[in-house]
Amino acid sequence: MRKYKKKLLFLFLLGILGMISLAGYTGENITAQAAEVNKTYTVTFNPQGGTVDSNSVTVTFGSPYGPLPTPSRTNYVFRGWYTFPSAGTLINTNKKVEITGNHTLYAQWSGKDFDITLDYNGAGDSNKVSVRYGTKYLRQLPVPVRSNYVFTGWYTKKTGGDKITPVSVYKDKPPTKLYAQWKLKVLNITFVGFNGESYEMDATCTKTFGALPTPKREGYTFKGWYTWEDYSDSNALPIISTTLVTEKTPQLLFARWY
Repeated sequence: MRKYKKKLLFLFLLGILGMISLAGYTGENITAQAAEVNKTYTVTFNPQGGTVDSNSVTVTFGSPYGPLPTPSRTNYVFRGWYTFPSAGTLINTNKKVEITGNHTLYAQWSGKDFDITLDYNGAGDSNKVSVRYGTKYLRQLPVPVRSNYVFTGWYTKKTGGDKITPVSVYKDKPPTKLYAQWKLKVLNITFVGFNGESYEMDATCTKTFGALPTPKREGYTFKGWYTWEDYSDSNALPIISTTLVTEKTPQLLFARWY
C-alpha cells in the first residue's frame, strides 16, 4: 500500500511540473507575440515576370496587410500574392500580418486560355481547341486520317512552317491556326513470277503503277499480274501500268501464264 501511495504522489508531482513548464512556454510565446504588435515591416513585391506599380509597402504586425498592388503580365492571369514563388500562403487585403521581419510576396500566375483553329487540310472540316499559354499542347492535337495519305504533323503553315508537337509549349508569338500536313502513302508491291522468282517496286497512292516487271518462263506466255483472288478467274482484269494505286491496292501480285 505504501508503494502504491508513493507512485501516485510521483505521478501527481510529475503532472504539476508539466503544467508549470507548459504555462511558462505559453507565457513566453504570448509575450513574444505581444512584443511584435505595432511593429512595422517592409513587404517587397516580386512580380515574377510581370510588372507592378509599387515595389513595396509598409505593414504593421497583427494588422491586415491592407491594399495590395495588382501586377500585370502579358498573356497571363494574376492568381494572387503568395509567401513563396510557388505554393505558399495566399496573402490578401484582409489577411493579418503574422510574419515577423521584412518579407517578400510573390505574384503567381496562370496562363490565359487561347483558341487555336485546326485546319485538316483536305481531311475534313476545321475545328478549334483551347490551349493555355505557357503550357504544352499535350492532348490538344489529334492525329487525323486521310485516305491514301500519311499524316506528317501539325504546322504553322499549309506548307513549310514550324512543326508543333504535343510537347511544344504554347508561347513566344503563339500561332492562332495550325495546319495538318500530309505525304502520299507509298506501297511496297511484291510480284511473284515463277519458281521463286520475285520482284519488288514502290507504288505511290493516287498515281498509276507505271512500268511493271516482265517475267520469263520457258514455253509459256506471260499474260499479266493478278491478285491471288483473281488468279483463277479467267474474266478478271490484270494490274497494268495505267492502273491507279490506292491504299487498298493488293501488295502481293502473281504472274499468270498460258
